[in-house]
Amino acid sequence: MLIAVLTLSSLFNLFSGGKTLQEGFPPLKYGVTESGPSIPNNHDRAKILNGDFSMLDVKAVSHISSALWRQCQFDGGRIEVSTEADVAVQVRVALQEVIQSLRLHFKVLSEVQIFRVRSDMYLVATPSGIPKGVVEVKKAGEVAMHDERIAGEVYDHMMHLRSLFGVREVFGILTSYQQWRVCWLADDNCNHLASTSTLPPLAAFETPTKTVSAKEKAENDDSPTICSPSKKVEKHGCQVEEKEEIVVEESDEAVPRRLYASAVYEQKDADGGNLFRFVGSILLKMDRATMVSRDLTPGTALDGIVRVLTDETHLWKHVTLKEGLQWSQYPRQGVKRFYVWDDLGHGIDGRALLVASQGGAVCVLKFFYPKAIDEQIEAKAETELEWWHCVYPEYQQHVRLLRLVGRPVLMMPHFATPARTAEVVEGVRRALLDRFDKHDWIHADVRWRNIGLLDDGSPMLFDLGYIVSKNQDQDATWVAEACSELLKKVP
Repeated sequence: MLIAVLTLSSLFNLFSGGKTLQEGFPPLKYGVTESGPSIPNNHDRAKILNGDFSMLDVKAVSHISSALWRQCQFDGGRIEVSTEADVAVQVRVALQEVIQSLRLHFKVLSEVQIFRVRSDMYLVATPSGIPKGVVEVKKAGEVAMHDERIAGEVYDHMMHLRSLFGVREVFGILTSYQQWRVCWLADDNCNHLASTSTLPPLAAFETPTKTVSAKEKAENDDSPTICSPSKKVEKHGCQVEEKEEIVVEESDEAVPRRLYASAVYEQKDADGGNLFRFVGSILLKMDRATMVSRDLTPGTALDGIVRVLTDETHLWKHVTLKEGLQWSQYPRQGVKRFYVWDDLGHGIDGRALLVASQGGAVCVLKFFYPKAIDEQIEAKAETELEWWHCVYPEYQQHVRLLRLVGRPVLMMPHFATPARTAEVVEGVRRALLDRFDKHDWIHADVRWRNIGLLDDGSPMLFDLGYIVSKNQDQDATWVAEACSELLKKVP
């Protein structure tokens, strides 16, 4: 009878109560594996400096029974993992539980790759969807928290957030789950927030995320980079420049690749809430990170550290463009050096970046997801190039296939973002009928994020990687269905 009572009690604790992460993080058990943490070979090294990170007085707002501890009980006292991906899953759950306990408006989302540059996760602040920090997950090993190549990977991810999303105080979590460390960029703003042990009242700080109206939510609900400053640019032409004058001022000095990092906190020392307090302090400071939006409107001078793309590599450079971006100009043939000014987000099969040449001429580069071998990526890029030339023959001179950062890349014009109105949907309907259905083609990804404005103001569809041919018995009802879905997101 006593055994039965204990069993029922255990089941009750398992499903309706149980431990929380404030009491400690459950241990991991590695399966049969000989590999250590993955070491990136496509990032330059970054120097790690010992930094001063002060913990806050973190108290859980909600006491949530931990799913990790329940899994630990099912696994016999240790959570079983084998690969780095397995570890990443446990890290993600742990972060989500801390976020829920602190009632922060964050989600932990897997980051989409760009050009062999990726973070294991982005921490995304809601409701506006702005990434506030990065998380890099490695398997446990002697070098996981100290290797300068891994630090270089974290550095590039954090610089991406600052350069393209305007995050001023950027933090990155480096963790193997068994060990946790926070990194930040080496400047006064980051050092100040890292070292503070008390956050000022929110009103005394810059508001980290703006309130999003119902109209903005409707406009942005399927767009992965809603803070994109290029969305404010009106319709424009794209005249191919036969000869460009170099107007970009590029510093000869290399941007120092260094970051500060805290002491390493161990999972085995998590009892008593110390690790929960450490991770919670990082998240709370990410929440307070301020934003500085870049102004890309025509004629506005640009200055800052941006990513420079060449045929074989990418690097960070301090760049000045006194006359701003030349939106009506398009890079000439043969340009092989581009400056990244905005992240336009991702679609089904790739991510788009807004770039400019040394003359300030504007275009869009689409990097295809590196899920397959280069030959398959190149075939995908060539197929989309052919569709561009078929659907929009007037842009044959513009849409080209390049090789940048050692990868095939599709170069396209930039098209202004339309307002979400019924009139625009009507224009989309006409474009679908005239450009696609009339030729027995179907655009299989009609979304607001894939709609732009031609220089005459009429709507057009891009992201042409998912065009299919109509069956003989198909009519034009697909157009009406696609437009009906668009209308659902008109405010």
